[in-house]
Amino acid sequence: MSQDVSLQVLLAGVWTDVPLYTATPASFSWGNEAYGTSWPYPSEITCEIDNDSLDWDPARPESPIYGVAGRATPARLRIDGTTYVYGEANSWVPDRTPEHQPGQHRGRSWVSFTANGQLDRISGWTDPVRSPMFRTISARATSLGHWPLEDPRYARTLTNTLAAGKAGTVKGAPSLEESERPFGAASTVRLSADTQLAGTFKSASSTAGWQISFSFLADALPGSGVYGRILRWTTSNGYTWLAEFTDTAWRWSCADVNGVSLQSSNITFTAAPPTSWVTMRFKVSQSGGNVVVEPAWYQQGATAPLGTTDGFVGTVGALRGWWHDGNATADGSWLSHVFAVTGVADDLQSADALMVFNGYTGERALDRYTRNLADIGLSGGAFYTGGVAPSTMKMGPQPIDTVANILKDIVQTDGGRINDEPTVAGMRFFTRRGSYSRTPDATFDYAAGQIAIPFRRLTDTSNVVNTITIKNGDQGEYTASLTSGLNSTQPPPAGISEKRGSLDVNLYAASDVTERANWELARLTTEGPRYGEFTVDLLANPGLIATVAALRPGHHVVITGYPPDDIHLLVTGMKGVTGAIERRVTIQVEPYEAYRVGIWDATDWRWDTATTTLASAATSTATSLALTTSNLADVLTTAPASLPLDLMIGGERVTATAITAPVPSGGTYLQTITAIRSVNGVIKAQSAGTQVTVNDYKRWGL
Repeated sequence: MSQDVSLQVLLAGVWTDVPLYTATPASFSWGNEAYGTSWPYPSEITCEIDNDSLDWDPARPESPIYGVAGRATPARLRIDGTTYVYGEANSWVPDRTPEHQPGQHRGRSWVSFTANGQLDRISGWTDPVRSPMFRTISARATSLGHWPLEDPRYARTLTNTLAAGKAGTVKGAPSLEESERPFGAASTVRLSADTQLAGTFKSASSTAGWQISFSFLADALPGSGVYGRILRWTTSNGYTWLAEFTDTAWRWSCADVNGVSLQSSNITFTAAPPTSWVTMRFKVSQSGGNVVVEPAWYQQGATAPLGTTDGFVGTVGALRGWWHDGNATADGSWLSHVFAVTGVADDLQSADALMVFNGYTGERALDRYTRNLADIGLSGGAFYTGGVAPSTMKMGPQPIDTVANILKDIVQTDGGRINDEPTVAGMRFFTRRGSYSRTPDATFDYAAGQIAIPFRRLTDTSNVVNTITIKNGDQGEYTASLTSGLNSTQPPPAGISEKRGSLDVNLYAASDVTERANWELARLTTEGPRYGEFTVDLLANPGLIATVAALRPGHHVVITGYPPDDIHLLVTGMKGVTGAIERRVTIQVEPYEAYRVGIWDATDWRWDTATTTLASAATSTATSLALTTSNLADVLTTAPASLPLDLMIGGERVTATAITAPVPSGGTYLQTITAIRSVNGVIKAQSAGTQVTVNDYKRWGL
């Protein structure tokens, strides 16, 4: 059967067909991840364009696509009008034979064309994204100036993120680009006794009110009665303000143009001293003839900010400038993100602002994914599958890293997948829970010829990891091992000996590390045969074109008609070859077993038994089978409403139509079942001690 395979590129907003050289098949891929491989996995289109007319070389000035097509031109590969892969042009490489003449059927001319998904573009961005504090504070519309103090080590001016704002000055011997930082910052300044830092605010400050903020960490608290100067600032009415710290309290003060004190107040730290990172805010407003001063501070990781209200008779004035003058008490302390806003409407210590200061610690994986794509302008292509954000893992602080590595951090922490969306511009986050107990997304019938030969059932140790170490940054690590079973660390033949692996995650709660390790161990030690991939011939099965195109990494597929039982698989990727004489798509998979998670109170699912075996041997036709269970909690149900119950015994599926009550016997519990044998076509005699499990049992999920 003839099928149309086409490459289209977007030219001036119109999808335009590109002639393919049909003797060379086009190929594509997406997903294709495997344990331990590098990340990301961008989608790809590779083909040869028939360039007999010489019109499809974008670098040729005479070409109609010159100046229209080129790098990053959107492209898509289609089969019978169904898009299989979307990408952005990565390369156009023209070539021709020496005898080629356009339109003369002499020789040939072609363009080797490659396009990749957005993950390829993102993986090329080598600069770390700006810190959460930098991005958020610099975006404030009311900003009067923002000095992140994230400047490189040898800087002699301080970056001001305000458009047309003046850079700050730095003198003395401070240490810039310090790694000690709030979670929301990229780096900080470590102060010295001779440090001089200064900045000038935009002149548009309101005289009705303003706010100034900074983040600070003391190297040590001073002795009683000793004050360390953190920051001074001035206003248009000649006032000079000062923020200091001592052993038990903050102190703020304000003096007039003549140096006469207008107010000086000590504020006890309470439970939030600056021996951990603190973000401080002074909100100052006019109320009649009084100046209202509202200091507030928040210690990193705390549940809420602290604050108080004070004031004095006077005027607010407009902010003019700030500076830090070195002093012995503040020597060795750290300063970060000095900024101010006009007006008092902005809540500089709102829950959102404090989340930024904390580097989004506690943020759900799905929220981090959508927020980061929005930050880089890709929110329109931020697709996801898997419920709502609370169903994904809580994460630790966002790393100061590239976009690609932040996305990798999300994937490894949650256990889901982020891949290029195959059919449109964008990416899809298929969360781990999005793959749990899915109704099959597609079913393929092997007996009906929907699976191409060869279809290999593998019994091997590839991708088996029976000792997995989950590393959770500076919160420690946990190693989980499978110590019994066919894939265990036992020496052969009881197991396969130790096969180690590790995974870096970024979990909010250290207590989650153990469960994350145990779930990963279950995924990587699934017993039974494995099927790394299967192939669908679309020429022979044109009715499957749309079905295959709709698959995504994380989907659940079932293969029927391949004895003895249906095969449940998780899609991880796809690759295809489409030419004049073949349309073969290979779907890459892993066992779905770990994703078959139970749903509480579901009436059609059963708990499994872990300690039940055959009490005695049975012939291949025996219908009364004796069972023994060592743990009372594992005995099989006798409730009529739960029968019949399918069991697996040594690869043979049997249906229990009746089950007797358990009878204690020598520390175990005996039961007898009445069984319909060989339900899945497996006919065999069974030996005493053979493991008995519930067929299609479900697992605990993470």
